[in-house]
Amino acid sequence: MTFPHAGALDRAAQHRCEVFQQAGPFLSPQQTASVLGLSETGLEHLRARSVIIGVPIDDAWRYPAIQFQDAKPLHRLQDVLAAHYNIAEWVILDSLMAVDPAFGNRSIINLLEEKDDLSIDRVVSLLREQYAP
Repeated sequence: MTFPHAGALDRAAQHRCEVFQQAGPFLSPQQTASVLGLSETGLEHLRARSVIIGVPIDDAWRYPAIQFQDAKPLHRLQDVLAAHYNIAEWVILDSLMAVDPAFGNRSIINLLEEKDDLSIDRVVSLLREQYAP
């Protein structure tokens, strides 16, 4: 008997691998805490409050290094993460990495790196409309 959603699950797994490759490298909790000058407990508080993003990999949280610049979370990352209300971490990471023609073929990560506040405001507004409770 064939599982009816096997194709969809295979495509989802393949897409997650693509996102993983695009967003890498990933840091362990210890590495991330060290980069940010925090304890692992402090790091967990940042992730829980959507200040930074961690994704579950092999029963542990891993943190995409791309979200940090000068040993700090990217400019306005917290605004963007908070606008992804109640969304799974892998979906958020996919959203952050996706190139969008509406933003000059830039990703949300690009907008954050460039500190393009006007575009970030637009992204946050669109995300809130889409994901608001």
